[in-house]
Amino acid sequence: MTHIRWHHQPANGVPPGGKAAALARLRQAGFPVPPWFVLLPSGFVDGSLLPEATDQLRVAVAELIPEGGLLAVRSSASDED
Repeated sequence: MTHIRWHHQPANGVPPGGKAAALARLRQAGFPVPPWFVLLPSGFVDGSLLPEATDQLRVAVAELIPEGGLLAVRSSASDED
């Protein structure tokens, strides 16, 4: 199971949080939004990140910034959006 959703992937029944939905709308409207991904709620159990979600997160970050560098992170629970 994948716990990462990239900006170009469909929701497939999992609604995006408010921030991801806003980024998607901005991108669709033609604004220059950099590539992004979200870590889905399925990646957590009892508030802890699953090991496979950790692995997927590492891969996603490496794909996003393969040369290393800075990365902006916005963290919140889905019920906070």
